[in-house]
Amino acid sequence: MSTFKVVRMAKRGDKLPAEFRQEWLERHREVRRAASKVVAAVAHDSNKDAEYSGMSSVYYGSAAEARAALGDDPSKVEVACEEQVVSQQGDADRLIKPTGQIKLVRAYIRRKDLTLAKFKDYWLKTHANLHKRLVSETPVLRSRVSFALPPEAGGNEPQFDAVVELYVSSTDDLGALLSTPAMALVRKDEENFVQSDAPSIALVAEEYVL
Repeated sequence: MSTFKVVRMAKRGDKLPAEFRQEWLERHREVRRAASKVVAAVAHDSNKDAEYSGMSSVYYGSAAEARAALGDDPSKVEVACEEQVVSQQGDADRLIKPTGQIKLVRAYIRRKDLTLAKFKDYWLKTHANLHKRLVSETPVLRSRVSFALPPEAGGNEPQFDAVVELYVSSTDDLGALLSTPAMALVRKDEENFVQSDAPSIALVAEEYVL
């Protein structure tokens, strides 16, 4: 089952990490009043060179509502998306915490010769099978993907085509995940549909369900 949301990424600029965290979470507690669900995340201390320090997912009842919530500033990273859970462990709902949950976030830009529809089709029919292996063979508790909704006529092109969230119990589990054969297969298959020289968005984050 799909749900619709707006994904936003933010940089902390000259703010201290603690200052950014407080401001980012407080801002999204205010947003919560106008949305069905809000999930905010901030960079974990293990991040060394992450370009972005915050991510949020603001949920709406329809694709139209998600699109309507977008701003009109193309310099801001905010994308209306359709979200799907790819796979999860049987007890994921119990193990995934509402406060301080660790996840790996990666955003992808499709290969230049692929339409958004073909990119999504390949992801769901082929690449998703490798994410199911991640859940069965590695510490990943849940794999979730969100695809950018096609822009309306005259609208800004999305800054990315998909964002993947991999949930793990700890940063130690995350470190173990990155060296597994299953993750190596995921990275290798990305060559078939991801633009390799596109700007990378990746973040180890702590998630807060507000």
